[in-house]
Amino acid sequence: MSLRAAENALNGIPEQSLAERNCLEGRIAATRALMASYQGNVEGVGKWASRALEYLPVEDAGWRSTAAMALGDAHNIQGRLQLAYEARLDAFEASNVTGNAYLILLTSLRLCVTLRQLGLLKQVFEICRQMTQLSKENHLAKTALSGWLLTTWGEVLAEFGELDSAFEKTSMGVEIVEQKYGAALPVLGWSYLGLIRVMFSMGDLENMGIIIQKAEDVSRLNRRFHFLRFKKGRTALNTWCRRPRRFLHG
Repeated sequence: MSLRAAENALNGIPEQSLAERNCLEGRIAATRALMASYQGNVEGVGKWASRALEYLPVEDAGWRSTAAMALGDAHNIQGRLQLAYEARLDAFEASNVTGNAYLILLTSLRLCVTLRQLGLLKQVFEICRQMTQLSKENHLAKTALSGWLLTTWGEVLAEFGELDSAFEKTSMGVEIVEQKYGAALPVLGWSYLGLIRVMFSMGDLENMGIIIQKAEDVSRLNRRFHFLRFKKGRTALNTWCRRPRRFLHG
């Protein structure tokens, strides 16, 4: 069923079936939020995701998780980290209600991104440890998401000064994601960025330049990974690379 057909179907639902109508309207809004996300329309994501969460019942956990995840993405892109954290935590909690291991892994990684930005590295470390076990138990260890999980874990280990383990995990993660290249370009881009950070911590600037080039190649192929696409992105990365290293233990 197309979105237009689904919206037309709303008119055929009796007024007394308010719960059914709200559920369908919420799912349509959640789908539109995802479409806006893939189109890079941040304002559209926020609008439709908020509408979805307004209409979706609590028991429709899978759709609520999807909508909250999209809303968290919009907040994160706009630099509203506290709102992003709240939305991504809601998405993670709702995904756990569904029991869908893939959705749980996806929402946990989004949450880890914001937690890391907030400096809460111990929480990121614990989530990575738990999700690695979950991915193994559900035969997801070779998926692109599990590769991204390893690079995220490796980044945290680098902040704690465990550089050998950090490089091992990020390298392994990137290798897994590269095998899923066509279907996981944004994940590949963020995984490269994780490896870049670890290489900088190790002082491996020569090989880091090679990975930066790969990340920029990804940014030209997919609009959702935009950090290194523009000159200001390269400038931001160079500034980050020149800053004094501090091992955070948040």
